[in-house]
Amino acid sequence: MLVLSRKKNESIVINNDITIVVVEIRGDKVRLGVEAPMEVPVHRKEVWEAIYRNALQVQQLLARNGIDAELSECMAALEVVGKEVSAAVALIKEQRQAAQQEQPVSLPLPTDEEEPADLSGNSPNNRGSFFGAGGPEADA
Repeated sequence: MLVLSRKKNESIVINNDITIVVVEIRGDKVRLGVEAPMEVPVHRKEVWEAIYRNALQVQQLLARNGIDAELSECMAALEVVGKEVSAAVALIKEQRQAAQQEQPVSLPLPTDEEEPADLSGNSPNNRGSFFGAGGPEADA
């Protein structure tokens, strides 16, 4: 394990695209900010462990239904649907069936009453980074 010392507002860069910043130090607690690409899941360890345990359950359920799935595939499905195991199993089955039929998996489209999500990053709610426009101090 690499052990590094950092002070408040100092950072660590991982693989050129992940930055970890020491936002605040209060007693024995350290607040960290993580800037990472959207496709990189970032979780506290206890949350990751829960996802991993649920992924194992998904994998076992799929195996009982005659579907051989990689653990990483099960974890990715859980990332999409949350912690609900049955929904993850259904998603993997649907993806497999669509792949066999060479058809894309259908995603729900917004109705006429709903506005489509702004995925451009130009939404007024998009504040630019993990901390928002004002930096870590603005969230305090």
